[in-house]
Amino acid sequence: GGSFGGYMVNWIAGHNQRFKALATHAGVYNLEHMSSATEELWFTDWEFGGPMWNANVLNTQYRRWSPHLSAGKSRRPFVSSRRNRFSDRSMISISRA
Repeated sequence: GGSFGGYMVNWIAGHNQRFKALATHAGVYNLEHMSSATEELWFTDWEFGGPMWNANVLNTQYRRWSPHLSAGKSRRPFVSSRRNRFSDRSMISISRA
């Protein structure tokens, strides 16, 4: 999957063992990192109901939906590719998880 599909593949990796392998492209892996690494602050604030430094929003939204917090549950091989400013660090993080 790419973009949102990539995010969903990253999420599936830690929550479902149905697939033998996964391919992710340009998907967000760490929502906290994405929030602080973009110039488009309105997007994450709108999507998650506020900035990540709001403790309530951080715990109820960012940490609830961030794929990186479930990485230890994944037992499937990944193929990953990148394309945008978020994905460089995300792809490195996925490959190290």
